Amino acid sequence: MKSLKYWILVYIYCFIIFIYSATPKPPEPFIVVHATDWIKHIAEYLILSFLVFFAFKNSKSFEDYPALYTIIFVVLFAVSDEIHQLFVPGRYFSVLDILADSFASILFFSLKIINNFKVITYRKI
Repeated sequence: MKSLKYWILVYIYCFIIFIYSATPKPPEPFIVVHATDWIKHIAEYLILSFLVFFAFKNSKSFEDYPALYTIIFVVLFAVSDEIHQLFVPGRYFSVLDILADSFASILFFSLKIINNFKVITYRKI
């Protein structure tokens, strides 16, 4: 039951991505970021990776390999999002978008691993 709050956040965020992908010409976000499409995809899916990781990490059934489950979830969601865009006028399927989304998930874990390294400090004698 503890993991339910994490999954609710995942579902809400996935729904937001779905709605955004369903618009023929997506509106600019409230804070207009002049960045390439790749940067936008990476930022969007870094957040998704963060939310999904903590949902899996706090789920009893998936707590053993939350990183692996997160990457699989994010890649499958990215593929489903691109397939969804095939049916939206003005949108198209893009393998490069799937690669950017998948890269974001791997980047999330790379940053997490770097953050977990301990800095070795030397004591003064």
